[in-house]
Amino acid sequence: MKTYLFNFVKGVLYGVFSISPGLSGGVLATYLGDYDKLILIYDEKKITKDNLFFILFILFGFIIGIVISSKVVLDMYNKYHSIFKLIILFINILILYNMIKLYSLKKLGLIITSSVILYIFIKNINIPIFYNNTRLKYVFGAVIYSFGKIIPGISSTTLLINFGMYERVLLFFSDPIYEFVHNITSWVLFWSFFSITSLSLLTLITKYKDTFDIKIIVSAIMIVNILLLI
Repeated sequence: MKTYLFNFVKGVLYGVFSISPGLSGGVLATYLGDYDKLILIYDEKKITKDNLFFILFILFGFIIGIVISSKVVLDMYNKYHSIFKLIILFINILILYNMIKLYSLKKLGLIITSSVILYIFIKNINIPIFYNNTRLKYVFGAVIYSFGKIIPGISSTTLLINFGMYERVLLFFSDPIYEFVHNITSWVLFWSFFSITSLSLLTLITKYKDTFDIKIIVSAIMIVNILLLI
């Protein structure tokens, strides 16, 4: 019973971290060893009783964590927007610094080159098409949100803030029934594409976990986030 309660508490923390600007539930899950365990369960496609209860209690805690903290985080974000942005920038720089220490100059060069290319690509995207087309904005928002949820180290909140979808997602978590009833098509699109992208990412990670150096991609995206926030 203590194990189930502990998994529930960890799930709550993952939920709170996942919607707090600059933080990543995936990083915390990796630190506590749950991320690798979840990847292994998904890879083996074999659900035992212990694995099932592990997933259910983590998931239940995760949902509770999001629900109980989303309104508080949204209010703080609206009142202290500039401070939140500085906090995001500081945390991204801190995480990036710690990650770069793990790489040689050769890999650091690859990280910087990749991030610059990605940054130029993002800056030259015809962004107005996403803002003028509500449905497309929800679809693309779901895709980038799934990257932040599945890949450790990538802050989904930072991605959503850069894309202008952060407040909308927090509004959904703070009052899901109202949001779903009044904007059902957009949210069906959002969660459908979020699920599809997440499953695809999980499949790729498990398939190439021995050769796929995820930290390089994470570091490159962190640099892009910092450049977009400055």
